[in-house]
Amino acid sequence: MRRPRGARAAVTDTALAEVYHRQGVTIAQAATHFGVSEEYLRRRVAEAGLTRRPGTFAPRSAWSPDVLQARAGKLYETGMTMQEVGAQLGVSTTTVSMVLHAAKVPVRPGGGTRPEAQGPPRTLISDLYADPEIVAALRRHQVEVPNEAEWDVTGPFQTYLPLPVPATLLRELYDDIGLSIHHIALLIGLGDMATRNRLIQAGVPFRPSRGRCPWNRPRYPGTEDDDRARNRADTVSQ
Repeated sequence: MRRPRGARAAVTDTALAEVYHRQGVTIAQAATHFGVSEEYLRRRVAEAGLTRRPGTFAPRSAWSPDVLQARAGKLYETGMTMQEVGAQLGVSTTTVSMVLHAAKVPVRPGGGTRPEAQGPPRTLISDLYADPEIVAALRRHQVEVPNEAEWDVTGPFQTYLPLPVPATLLRELYDDIGLSIHHIALLIGLGDMATRNRLIQAGVPFRPSRGRCPWNRPRYPGTEDDDRARNRADTVSQ
């Protein structure tokens, strides 16, 4: 791997965190600051794990974030599956899963009508912060641990920890505790793709895509359907 030369040599992870994250400039402004192209800067931002969510939640749909969360929640609470909700609203099952968790809607084990899917609904963020191993790992790495009422999906220039994300934290959450990429993204305040890119940069190998992540299996024993939408984030581009 050749080292960057000229103006690109100055675009280090530390410099990007200072200019793009702490100063809150745009990609175009940061590219001008460093004297590089916007395309190169976008690639470096992703490699450094600094990619932001485009707002509190902005899926590609005709619905505003608040309206989409409200409509998806109401439809899901009538007993529809995530797939059925997505079909009615014109969005993917992955998007439905994300908005339900962002809205703190309790999710059923399998999201369907089968007998094994009729366990009590669970709120993902509540279960994450109720796990002492997760909380201990976050605090060891100076990650903010809000209470459930205060937690929210982060905005475009907000995270729950200083960036770049420590590789040791990612390995502990993904390998030792067994969280999915989506779980980690919710806890640290980055998007799924930014979290995935940071795992790649840290040299963390991905698990097979089928079935639940290790941490999720005890939550809904006996079923394998609920996490498929979230697991897609773990395997995008693999």
